[in-house]
Amino acid sequence: TRVRLQMKGRRLYYLYDRQGATDKAISVLEEATSTHLGFLHGLGYLGKAYARSNQPHEALKVYTEYQARVPKNPWARVKRGEILSRMGNHDQAIGTTTDVLKEFPSSIMVLTALASRQIDAKRYDDARATLEKALKLHPDHPALLTRLSYIDLEQDRPGVALEKAQRAVTVLGAACTKAPADTT
Repeated sequence: TRVRLQMKGRRLYYLYDRQGATDKAISVLEEATSTHLGFLHGLGYLGKAYARSNQPHEALKVYTEYQARVPKNPWARVKRGEILSRMGNHDQAIGTTTDVLKEFPSSIMVLTALASRQIDAKRYDDARATLEKALKLHPDHPALLTRLSYIDLEQDRPGVALEKAQRAVTVLGAACTKAPADTT
């Protein structure tokens, strides 16, 4: 059945990927996604595999295809921005991610991605502003604190960077030790 073939493709991808056989992993995913057009998860893996194997043009094609299949999907659009940035197209990457943010203004994923694209372009002040805005919406979120910590390191403020990184770790630790909610 279709679902079994998709699962087989995903398992083979993981196996080859973990063995460092990227070409085989890509081949399995290309076959699975071309024969099962609804296998969007596989398409995402394929884009990731191309990106990891330093084939950004191929990754961009995959994420563009993903976006064409699901035009409103923010993840595929954010991934396109990431690849554009890897290719050195920082202004286009920031523009792409900013467009997604207009539709999803409180999304941690999108806010973090925009700050990351701004960091890639070495626009640290813009990235800081993006992250500080995000922290107002999502106080003490570890991903946001970690990115701010990185900016502080890049701007030669190691003490401040360490404070933010430690706060991120503390927040993560607290989240891991919380007792699960009673569902009875």
